[in-house]
Amino acid sequence: MSGFVRKVMHVFPGLGPGGGPAGYAFYLQQGLATLEAAEGLIEIVVPTRLRRAVDNRQLEPSWRFRLLKKMPRWLAGAVLGIHATYTSRNALRYFGFTDDQIGSLKRAKVVVFHDYRLALSYINNAHPEQLILLMPHSPTDLSSEMVENWRGIFGNSTIWKLVYEELARLELETFLKVKGIIAPCRSALEGYFLGLPDGRLFLQQALPVYEVKTGVLGLNAIQNRSEVRERWGIAPRDKVVGYFGRKHPHKGFDLFVQIAELAYARKHEGLWFVSAGKGHLPSPRHLPNYLDLGYLTNQLADAVAAVDLVVVPNRLSYFDLFILEAMSLGKVVLTSRVGGNICFDAPGVLFVEELTAESFLQAIEKLLTEDGLLDSLGGENRRVFEEKYNLSAFAKRHLLLAQTLLMGNN
Repeated sequence: MSGFVRKVMHVFPGLGPGGGPAGYAFYLQQGLATLEAAEGLIEIVVPTRLRRAVDNRQLEPSWRFRLLKKMPRWLAGAVLGIHATYTSRNALRYFGFTDDQIGSLKRAKVVVFHDYRLALSYINNAHPEQLILLMPHSPTDLSSEMVENWRGIFGNSTIWKLVYEELARLELETFLKVKGIIAPCRSALEGYFLGLPDGRLFLQQALPVYEVKTGVLGLNAIQNRSEVRERWGIAPRDKVVGYFGRKHPHKGFDLFVQIAELAYARKHEGLWFVSAGKGHLPSPRHLPNYLDLGYLTNQLADAVAAVDLVVVPNRLSYFDLFILEAMSLGKVVLTSRVGGNICFDAPGVLFVEELTAESFLQAIEKLLTEDGLLDSLGGENRRVFEEKYNLSAFAKRHLLLAQTLLMGNN
């Protein structure tokens, strides 16, 4: 491979704060800026002509989307499936990469695609000796996530199973064609291709999985905790459990609501449940012990800092970055032992073995009644975050991986 430039190019569909590939690119770029040794070895590539939406979750529905809502479900599903297939096969052009950018990819020794669609649109024309890797970023295969989002918006229909199978086959084919996968840990991939009979093939192959744990920019609370609670109408002595993230079954938002309902039914005095985020699952309006804050941006850190305990009840999980953000504020996190969650090696990231409201509520009760436990474990979480999960540590892990790949030890 002497004709290639000694460089690892990370290709993303977008860049910006938040989750998904765009957020990963944003944090990686910031982390790499602190490392002189990474200059020239690692390059982040995003589209020159960036599209308005890169993750299938536009903030405002387009006229095309409104038109789809008026169609019969089977027809809307077919249109969405055809469009998704087209964009997958032509993703580099669709997302706005230029000829010059695509040409530069062909000269790099290692190219890492952070969206399978980008890899699919490139890999068939790549040089056979080029090392092409794939790093996914969702709790399930992207096809499943897209189809489940559509199902939640348009309603149930037999068309979704057909659409999923078509898209997932294309995605699985891409996983089997690349020369390796990058993930925070191998268990982060356990939710992939569960809807296909042979969906676990990509993990049963001799395909290497390079484990690189993610890091984030820590949250910084500005407003005083007591002031935030006063604005919420919650008494200083009351206990507050928080959920922050998408209102989606994969994230377990409906399970969080069930926990609040169970606590209210059992007449837990002074125990509040607070949520913030967006998604198609509704927030409860009938619970006196529940407060929904809507979608937060600048006020997110203040809200997280004001709760006593953070609950992340994932049904499926890749590597939930919000857990890291909560750790940066010294919060204890109660979560489910699924997927990449088990890779968080921190004393204050605690696991509930059964995904039931009863199990979570029992754990919440125990944590909130043991004096000093939350402060102690929260302090340990903050320490671990600063040592292992800040942007500098994150970038160093990527630098080590790049050096390994470029030396040919793969």
